[in-house]
Amino acid sequence: MPVVGGEFFKDADSELIEELKRRGVLHKAGRMTHPYPHCWRCGTPLLYYARTSWFIRTTAYKDTMLARNARIDWHPIEVGEGRFGEWLKNNVDWAVSRDRFWGTPLPVWVCDADDTHLDVIGSFADLASRGGSALGKDFDPHKPNVDKQVWKCRVAGCAGTMHRVPEVIDAWFDSGRCPSRNGTFHSRTAISSPTSIRGLHRRGASTRRAAGSTRCWPSRPGWAMRWS
Repeated sequence: MPVVGGEFFKDADSELIEELKRRGVLHKAGRMTHPYPHCWRCGTPLLYYARTSWFIRTTAYKDTMLARNARIDWHPIEVGEGRFGEWLKNNVDWAVSRDRFWGTPLPVWVCDADDTHLDVIGSFADLASRGGSALGKDFDPHKPNVDKQVWKCRVAGCAGTMHRVPEVIDAWFDSGRCPSRNGTFHSRTAISSPTSIRGLHRRGASTRRAAGSTRCWPSRPGWAMRWS
């Protein structure tokens, strides 16, 4: 909006109210006390807004995960049947992408001519074969170096180029992976290895996760509730 373009969103409140008054469309303005998300590190207010995210279809593995959980010898047993078991029963598709600079890059390449053409990379060897050249022993798989890896779209008749999506992976994925010597990552969870990350799909995310403002750049996802 030109009136408040470039401003921190909380600093724009008074100007937006005055603009609505000027247009004659303001119904009511006031202050109220309510819970609101703040950054758990710096205390900066966070902004809720709907956005498109990448999801892993974990719901397709719900029955398998429940069956494996039932075979675990939990101590105390209430953990497996209660907190963790109930979490599995209410499993929803995992919104795995995050808008951060630091983190493991989401290994998804999208065609710039047709965004339905996707390549999902499962190893360094796979990445090298797509790019057509060896990565080298000093290859850095993080941003921005990995984003230099591009190649022609392999879909017949398409002249587009494959570019990596800008997102990184949810830190919880990093906490459950185990790198092997050949650069392939195997998940320690019951749902998948990164090769089955091919079940990724993209859709509009809900507003349940707070997005950091330009003043706040947490390296891990998270927010704290405060009263204001």
